Amino acid sequence: MDATKSSPYISRCCSAAWDAERLVAAAQRWPKRAARQAVGDWLAAQRADGWTPLFAAISAACPEEEPARRRALLATLDATAVPEEALYALLADPVLGGWAERTLHARGQAPDPSTVPLSARAVYLVDALEAVRSAASLDHRMTAAPNEEEPELFAEVHAAFDKAAAAWPGGGPALLTALTAADPYTAAFLAEQLSHHPDRATAEQARRAWRAFHTSGTTRSPGRKKPAKRAGGKRKRR
Repeated sequence: MDATKSSPYISRCCSAAWDAERLVAAAQRWPKRAARQAVGDWLAAQRADGWTPLFAAISAACPEEEPARRRALLATLDATAVPEEALYALLADPVLGGWAERTLHARGQAPDPSTVPLSARAVYLVDALEAVRSAASLDHRMTAAPNEEEPELFAEVHAAFDKAAAAWPGGGPALLTALTAADPYTAAFLAEQLSHHPDRATAEQARRAWRAFHTSGTTRSPGRKKPAKRAGGKRKRR
């Protein structure tokens, strides 16, 4: 059995001996609690030498939904334990620079914003906006009537996107372009919703992104299919 796909409770005992890529490839598929423990054990074994290869593995280029799953491992880290020098070194990273900047801000630091690539800020925002969309979708499933469809555009997504767009060079359409470049798979979920944005330019750019995703040959698609009903009449969606 491939250890990267086996139970984390079996694999974790030997994960400290793995390299960072093998650890991340495995832990991205594990429950959050198990991933947190395994990554923490690995970092403890690596000492200060573990942060750079770990961040490199988390930001590695991968197909479809895997980049977002890898970046989700950032939430398993004790952000207060990341050495300050490692965060400053990460600011220029085109994927994780935005996360490093936000983490330093949370510590009361003020890193030079010019050191952070715009692409890294787009990666941070695509994850943040998708978290808003996912939470709104879950809340709808838990509280809506059995046959009630999801809104075409969640109010929470609308508000969060508009707040981000107000600070983005070029506004909403430019932000959508950047989100799509940052992570086409994750951005497709947002584009589906934002195709109903009241701003016509934003909605049209979202529709372009949605169409481009569907014609890209991606094997898994976040299409708006009729959700399957769960027990109690609720319907399951991503």
